Amino acid sequence: MKNKQRNASFELLRMISMCMVIVLHALDKSKILASTEGGVNHIISWILESLCIQAVNVYVLISGYFLVKSRFKTTRLAELICQVLFYSVIGLFVGLSFNLFEPGYINNYTLFEFFFPIHANKYWFITKYIIMYLFSPVLALAVNKMSQKKLSLIIIFLVIYESVVKSISPIIFVPDNLGYDALWFMILFLIAGYIRLYGLKAVDTKGKAIGLYVIGAALIFAENEVVSVLNQRTGHFAELKKVAFNYNHIFALLSSIGLFMIVVNGKKIEGKIADIICAVSPMTLGVYLFHENPAIRFKWQEIFGLYDAYTKSSLKFILCLLGAVICMFIVGMCFDFVRKCIFDLIKKLTGRMKITAWLNKLDGIINEE
Repeated sequence: MKNKQRNASFELLRMISMCMVIVLHALDKSKILASTEGGVNHIISWILESLCIQAVNVYVLISGYFLVKSRFKTTRLAELICQVLFYSVIGLFVGLSFNLFEPGYINNYTLFEFFFPIHANKYWFITKYIIMYLFSPVLALAVNKMSQKKLSLIIIFLVIYESVVKSISPIIFVPDNLGYDALWFMILFLIAGYIRLYGLKAVDTKGKAIGLYVIGAALIFAENEVVSVLNQRTGHFAELKKVAFNYNHIFALLSSIGLFMIVVNGKKIEGKIADIICAVSPMTLGVYLFHENPAIRFKWQEIFGLYDAYTKSSLKFILCLLGAVICMFIVGMCFDFVRKCIFDLIKKLTGRMKITAWLNKLDGIINEE
């Protein structure tokens, strides 16, 4: 019954976004982007980067789209924290058992961090997401109570400040976190909330959404190539390389909205396919926690031969990259399925404990109108 309440189209987009995240980590952390100067594989790498950089923004947009009309769940927050702690502690013991950590990495300080992964920012996305989630009741209330005009103006002001100005600036501002912060996530929440309530007239068809996504990705690629050429010729634009790939860059934001609106404007997936998607989608976040675990964060790229993949033919390069992404996604899903079974058993055994009733009582207070 729970799965039927999910929108399979958005769940599929969530899974696709996670695959895109793995592509980004495969390209960046195997040094492929830094090693493919010139040649066909150089172009392929940056095209893929341009087409996948929207992943994090889209993932947050999906959350905001539903959270703006959902009840705050303390139990969900507690489960998310426990999920992160599970992967962090398991990763620590696996890393120590198989000597996966770099020499000198483990000390009293880093050891302590594994037991407080959220505050230690072991998974930056989760840390910022939880902050956004904690603010979600306030943000949702504001979105639902404001007039459309007032909400749109606030979003415009925030986007100008956090995105437009930083996108056109010839220097990198010191306070700019490039979209790797809770403030940017909350701005995306407001945008998603606006779309949920009022739609987006400028992108009200699937065709327009595809166009915005593709054009935005093309502009990201073009800006990066222009800056790279200028830097090679003058040596004065090194700091601006890869700026277009910041999450809060205006091109990244627009193309992310385009990708998101493809599903908003598209036909809802139904039937058995929808049931399958909704059954496996809860393990999607586990894929991120698995492949970004500190114990293997820079190891799996080597296992799949990505460090020298750029030296191969373009076909072999693409197959090697896609093979690594698919394998990591499937293994991550399987691993999180085991984790989910363990958690479901624990919830069944502790379902009548006082802490559960206490958390539900907190939900009632937070969601009281």
